[in-house]
Amino acid sequence: MSKIVYRTYEGPLSEELIQWLAGLSQALFGGGDVDQLQQALKGKQKILACLAFVGDEPIGFKLGYQERLHYFESWQGGVAEEQRNRGVASELMRIQHAWCAAQGFRILTTTTDNKNVPMLTLNMRHGFVIVGTFIDRKEHVKLILQKHLSEDD
Repeated sequence: MSKIVYRTYEGPLSEELIQWLAGLSQALFGGGDVDQLQQALKGKQKILACLAFVGDEPIGFKLGYQERLHYFESWQGGVAEEQRNRGVASELMRIQHAWCAAQGFRILTTTTDNKNVPMLTLNMRHGFVIVGTFIDRKEHVKLILQKHLSEDD
């Protein structure tokens, strides 16, 4: 298997990075294009994109931003199907959480579909707990998870 290289990108995202993220999002989730991604991130503060590469090919990502003071929204992420079960998602999460702690964030928040058991399991293995639920516009149950980065919170 080829070596996996991890990179982080902070702040406004370059056009090339937006293209990579949109391509991964389309491949993994069947939706999202460059315009939708740019619109969703418009006005967001402290954006962090963590990507995994094999050679020059992006194979996974974790994308988030400051939700409000001390809160970071771990918004999207995923790994190409043929690269799964190599620890990529866990490493991307570890990198994101370490960056958030260094930036002074206290609480990470994420939302997942209740049927996405692999993502729910990964989040819980990395210290997230379920703090709420809601039903989205398509009437799917969504789980809200949080992780405290410091013992004081």
